[in-house]
Amino acid sequence: MLKDTKTEPFLFVWWLDLSSKMRTFLRVLLSAIGSIAIEFIHSASEGNALFQKPNFIMTFIAFFFFISTSLMLTTILRDKKEHVLMNEKLIRLTKIDPLTELYNQRFIPETIRKLIKHASKRTGEYIFCIKIDVDDFKTRINDVFGHEAGDQVLKQVATRLTKILQADDTIFRDGGDEFRILTLCSDPAGLENVLSNKLGPFSVLLDEELVPVSLSFGFASVPIEVQIKSEEQLLAFANIVEKTLHEESDHQMRQHKKSKRVGR
Repeated sequence: MLKDTKTEPFLFVWWLDLSSKMRTFLRVLLSAIGSIAIEFIHSASEGNALFQKPNFIMTFIAFFFFISTSLMLTTILRDKKEHVLMNEKLIRLTKIDPLTELYNQRFIPETIRKLIKHASKRTGEYIFCIKIDVDDFKTRINDVFGHEAGDQVLKQVATRLTKILQADDTIFRDGGDEFRILTLCSDPAGLENVLSNKLGPFSVLLDEELVPVSLSFGFASVPIEVQIKSEEQLLAFANIVEKTLHEESDHQMRQHKKSKRVGR
């Protein structure tokens, strides 16, 4: 749930609104006040006349101001930490699929832009995409064993896909029972062969029964042969790349699924 900005601690909002110079000034002021208060207390402990009026009043004011300012700064820092943690949680919710803990499809455009930036600095690079779908997920798993069993299967698929990833690969849950992997490569055909051999059928234990699970998948790749000179150019080109990868990999995946049904 989004945090109501009206309930944000006043001190925290006040602190963020200050300039960096003012924040530095307050830190220096706090340090100076603390030094003065400590000096007053040290002098008083040695038996001089600091605790006699009016020096006692000055000592009390300095010490009280030091304590109250310290508490204020502690509150500010605590609220700032909570704000950072809340922002991190919100960012995670927008990018991570809660069931599989993979990236969700909202993170795909950002990932493609990053891959384009990397690929444009080298030659002979492709952005490579593989789209994956669990065969007969609804009819053979969800409808027979229930949605909790279906969630278990999706987690198993996510785990298996994660294990075959390389360091530069990014995997997404693309919605429902579909997944997608994006990466850079210089040999799309070779990578297709490698992944095809790793995406064979497997079994999942559901209600004390080993249930076979198979995957259909499709590949697509786009050569990156442009030099990105502006953010506008990057956004426009990334949209074209995303559309091309999605359409081609989805088509290939459906062809793969269709060929398996014909062969039954």
